[in-house]
Amino acid sequence: MLYATNIGDEKPKEIDPKAAAKAVRAMKAREARLKKKQATLTTVPEVTEVPAPTPEPEIAPAAEKVRKPRAKKVPETPPPTESEPSEPAESVKEKKIRKPREPRPQVDENIMPAWFKAYVTETKLKEARISEPEVSERTIKKRAAADAQEKWQDEGVRQVH
Repeated sequence: MLYATNIGDEKPKEIDPKAAAKAVRAMKAREARLKKKQATLTTVPEVTEVPAPTPEPEIAPAAEKVRKPRAKKVPETPPPTESEPSEPAESVKEKKIRKPREPRPQVDENIMPAWFKAYVTETKLKEARISEPEVSERTIKKRAAADAQEKWQDEGVRQVH
């Protein structure tokens, strides 16, 4: 079935000139690449005489190479002078004698360490900030020091788990 439409009556679509120019450049670049590829495929390299290979000395494969151990560096000694004896001095390294470490001082377990007191004080201060009745910081620190001493005397606190 044929439709009764006149194709020529439609308005031509407007084409962006920049987009059209870009498409044309892309097509030209593609054609240039294809021509270059065709030229490299169709050219036949010229045959020239190759000189006869010269025999090279044989080189052992890398797997068979054996590494030699490095020689130890020997410090150069200056030539003996008239005042020095002509016998070379023996270079014997003397080992340094280490002093034994001093034993750590024995810490009395009943004396509370400073870190424990600081820990208990900080904990009490945080609890005081959260609680409703406000108490001065000085009072909290005094109570915390007494509480820390009390807790330290409890042997369950000092046990290592």
